Amino acid sequence: MSQAAYDKYFPQTRNDTIVAIDEDLVVPGDTEGKELLLMPARRIAEGLGRIAVANSAMIGYMSGKVGIISIDSMKKSIVESVPPNTDALNLKAFEEGYNYAIGQGA
Repeated sequence: MSQAAYDKYFPQTRNDTIVAIDEDLVVPGDTEGKELLLMPARRIAEGLGRIAVANSAMIGYMSGKVGIISIDSMKKSIVESVPPNTDALNLKAFEEGYNYAIGQGA
């Protein structure tokens, strides 16, 4: 979710790799042969009042776009991995990211 990470790792990805980036933070280069998904994770997190939940928004987005793991499993994983008092906000960010993906026509 940063330009530096994109510049470093994207060129090394295989053509069958799906890569999601924050469209507000990363300007993609040549993506020929690769699937690139764009979403505003940071903007969603800012709208919820806490930038730190951008990762949960991105996980929700990927869950909605790729659909290989159940939503309940992803939510459970988030609750188990975030600080105790942030689980509700992280779940909200996940849902916002998921809804953004579905709204795009996942």
